[in-house]
Amino acid sequence: MKSRDSLGITGNTYITLVKYFLLGVVSAEIFLFTFELVKFFNIKENLTQGFSWLWIFIIFYIILGLIVILRKSKRILIFFSSRRLDLLFILLVGFFLIYFFDTFSKDFYKQCIKWISTTLTFKQIIALGLLPLIFLVSVILRGLQIQSKTRCRKDENSRFMNDSEVTDVEGDFFGFNTQAEKFARSVYNMGSSKSLVFGIDAPWGTGKSTFINLCKSYWDKELKNKTIVYDFNPIKYENRDNLFEKFVDGLVDELRNHVYSPELEGLVSKYARLLRDTKATFSLFGIRFNIPFRNDSIDKTFEELKSVLGSINKKIIIVVDDLDRISFSNIKEILFVIKKAFNIPNVSYILCYDTESLNKLDQHKLDSEKISEFLEKFINVKTSIYLDNNLLLKYFTENKNQAIENDLTIDTRLINRSLAGLKEIFNSSDFHLYLPFIGDARKIKRLVNTIILLQIEQTDFENTDFNSEDLIHLLLIYINYPSIFRKIYNTETNGKKGFFSAKYNFGGDRNNKTFKNSPNYQEYLETEKSLTDNQKFLLNKIFDVDKRFKNTSFTTEMTSTLACFNGEGLGSRNLETYIKLITSSTSPPLTENYRFYIKRKDEILNTHKIETVFQSNYFSSKGGEEIHRQLWIVLANTSPSEYSVNKAREVINYLIEALPNYSILENDTGGFRRRMPYMLVLMLERFGWVDKAGTRTQNYPENISQIAQWIFGEGIHAGSGILTKLGDANRGILGLYDILSFRLHCCDNRGGDVFSLTRSLIFHGKDNGDNLNESSPNSVVEEMREISQSIFKMFKRHYINKKRNIFYEVEQLTFNQLTGEYSEHYRELQYDSNKEILISKNSIISFMIYQLGNTFTSHGIGCGYYDTEGSNDNNGINIQMNNYLFENCFNPDSKSGSYIYFLDYLLMNLQQFHDEGETLEYLPNIDSFTIILTVNELSAYWKKHGDLIKQQDLGERIVYTRNYRATYKKYLEGVFKMLDALIKE
Repeated sequence: MKSRDSLGITGNTYITLVKYFLLGVVSAEIFLFTFELVKFFNIKENLTQGFSWLWIFIIFYIILGLIVILRKSKRILIFFSSRRLDLLFILLVGFFLIYFFDTFSKDFYKQCIKWISTTLTFKQIIALGLLPLIFLVSVILRGLQIQSKTRCRKDENSRFMNDSEVTDVEGDFFGFNTQAEKFARSVYNMGSSKSLVFGIDAPWGTGKSTFINLCKSYWDKELKNKTIVYDFNPIKYENRDNLFEKFVDGLVDELRNHVYSPELEGLVSKYARLLRDTKATFSLFGIRFNIPFRNDSIDKTFEELKSVLGSINKKIIIVVDDLDRISFSNIKEILFVIKKAFNIPNVSYILCYDTESLNKLDQHKLDSEKISEFLEKFINVKTSIYLDNNLLLKYFTENKNQAIENDLTIDTRLINRSLAGLKEIFNSSDFHLYLPFIGDARKIKRLVNTIILLQIEQTDFENTDFNSEDLIHLLLIYINYPSIFRKIYNTETNGKKGFFSAKYNFGGDRNNKTFKNSPNYQEYLETEKSLTDNQKFLLNKIFDVDKRFKNTSFTTEMTSTLACFNGEGLGSRNLETYIKLITSSTSPPLTENYRFYIKRKDEILNTHKIETVFQSNYFSSKGGEEIHRQLWIVLANTSPSEYSVNKAREVINYLIEALPNYSILENDTGGFRRRMPYMLVLMLERFGWVDKAGTRTQNYPENISQIAQWIFGEGIHAGSGILTKLGDANRGILGLYDILSFRLHCCDNRGGDVFSLTRSLIFHGKDNGDNLNESSPNSVVEEMREISQSIFKMFKRHYINKKRNIFYEVEQLTFNQLTGEYSEHYRELQYDSNKEILISKNSIISFMIYQLGNTFTSHGIGCGYYDTEGSNDNNGINIQMNNYLFENCFNPDSKSGSYIYFLDYLLMNLQQFHDEGETLEYLPNIDSFTIILTVNELSAYWKKHGDLIKQQDLGERIVYTRNYRATYKKYLEGVFKMLDALIKE
């Protein structure tokens, strides 16, 4: 004979039967009352109208009942599917028992109806009767309204990556499905009634919620009528005293949605109440837990609960997520419920947690080993989740693209560029060290969302100097360690530098590293006790110079782009630029980025004509010369291997043609025309020639001779020589300046490192250059003879023979001529003042006279050292220059007022002295006057014209140079005395 438990009959079963019997009784009474109400109104002949209203009233309540039934349709279906004939039978017994034997109720209802009909009007009765229906209709209408708005409202796509977990197999980016199905089958355990506790141990963001959702999907598809899944997330009820009640209430609600067992619902609630009323405790590892008394009431209820659950042919699976996010006391309570209270048949538990996070809870009370050991007392089976790095990167790429494509204003190309450093990290051998920052989907989403939030993706990374890996490292610090980022901000912005950023090693060997970490940075890493290994790792990835540049030479690209440089030595303020990008979403103009010029250089060498690039809006003259200067420097310093023969000619010829367009002002912000001749020399040295193999590696005399041929206009360059173009008469007096500047930069002893060009000039000037010793002191003299003589011939032809006064030519230069295409730009900078113009003009005339007339052979050989022809070098050019200056430029007889040029020239050449107080002064000195002018010519000139000049009213004329200003009133008296003394000598 089966026991009561085996039949699933408990004390609560009898209580349930009584409830349903009473429900039948109540139903019968309602029916009898309705019947008597209809009968009463039917008898009243004078209330025929009321008769119709009564039936309408009844129909409304029938509709009300149907609505209630429909709203509870799932519950009703569960009731009928449970096949509880015992409950249906006892309900009908109660109904018909009252219906056939309840005569007292009928009389009572008749009296009530009669009293109501005499006390209230018919309309009042109808109004009261319709109130419940009206209330219900109002609630239904509100629900329909909310549903309608929800359907009509368009859910706008988010521009950020959301953190919602995957709910189906289609969204399984991490390949969890196979493992999830195996785990789901293990939890079901072939339908065994044994109660087990399963653990899923994985770090936050690894995908535990996704894994559980895939398990639920399997249970829903394969075991739909065999499982009941109850999700309990304790973090929703954190810091509440009724955590236990919330767990029980939620379990009861879930059971009610799947099975019709009033006994079970009552038993669960009863059992929970009994457990909460107990006071006994037990101790484990010094921690005390509440346990129920071993009394008959609790034991009996527990046995009844087991009996009822045993009769349910479904597995109850309780999932407890985020266990590691609540306090340790709440964890203990949940584990107590699972192990000591609800260890009942057909119930299994899944606990989701991260052991590392659990170990951080209440560490002042328990060490990590005791917490792990404590947890193992409750878990029977444990699995872990591991992310495949390749799948994680794929997930990041696909979801990132989907998120940013929702916002059409985001440039996907740019954000891909901004995140390029992240892909490099994934593929690096150090990836395991980055796991605390990008080791799971949640952390990657946070990084991408931060980039979108800060609008970093709007930066044109193709043309700016941001290194993608440095940017990612700084963003990781910004997101994970804001206090460290603030330290970087405070020490490296607003002109500050050298705390985190590298310092220039001024005392170091030029052949070795020229940058080093500052003592401040080293001290910060060593003495800041709060710094963790992870924090030091990120900092060193950016700022550790020794590790980053081991066995590596510093390049312009490095010092212009990497975040460890911040305006020290050769570096730009890169770090501050990174910080501003992150904190205020601002980046420097494109034309202030080194990479912008590299991009333009590549266009010139590979796809575009050089004039097309220089004529683009980027290089408008309104922006000044600096943009042009930067690109010309890049073009000149580019590896010769990148230049084809035709492209080299195109670039050099364009430089020669464009040279007059630039300013020759003597100032700190422009005057690039003064620098252009050196660019030309550098280009000729690097790619102004080619060997027989089509490269520029064999700089033999027969190959580099092409440079001299190009300079003098010979061979394939006949008719288009550089000297001819630079000194063309149409270029005026400034063309003379250009050609003399070019000649100076060709000189080997100027330290320009133009070995091939200088040798080319040497061999070109010698009939038997092979026998020339290139290392001899005279090699420089030989190199510069031919080019100096050629330039002086051009000067003689254009100025001496035509008796043109170069002082007058320079004096007549306009501001527009001095500034080329940049006159408007320099006017805005207020460089059009008389002082700035005079400084530039005096600088021009001083330079030309010095280059044409000096006879020095060190640090640039002057034309004056050579004869106009031949190789005797008896300073013939200097002699002719003196004749030209005194007879043409300074001679009052040839042109009235020319003596002013003489006086101006002397005041341009005052000698620098230091007085006793080390104050810098500029004073007349005969030695400085006779660097170009010979003593004989000077004394002869003063004998002839001195008295006339001294008698002139010279006024308040001022001679401006870059270093000083000399007034006639202050300095001429000393000059006259010195010249008078020269005559006496």
